[in-house]
Amino acid sequence: KRFLKASSHLKKRFPLGGSTSLNLRGDCIAKLHAAEGSGSAVPTFAIQTPELTARAELSHKILAGTSTQDFQIRVGYELNENELYVTARENRISMRISSSGKWHMLYDL
Repeated sequence: KRFLKASSHLKKRFPLGGSTSLNLRGDCIAKLHAAEGSGSAVPTFAIQTPELTARAELSHKILAGTSTQDFQIRVGYELNENELYVTARENRISMRISSSGKWHMLYDL
């Protein structure tokens, strides 16, 4: 099957003073599927219902002893999955734990 994927990512940060901020994030992902048997050289696409996600999070950065090392903690709420999460990040490594028991670690190269 042929399809196109279009996405839009929105992010707005509201500083709350010092190293603390309120972050709002939203994503819209839409898939356009090619209609079967159109017989035309240019396919006709049908839009599937877009997937919308949204979250709000409180973020706080803690600068460590050097200018190249910092620690960030975020507490947020995923509106679509109706769950809370906590993310801790130190330079390139982060760990996220959600209220449903899911967790993951990420290392940025």
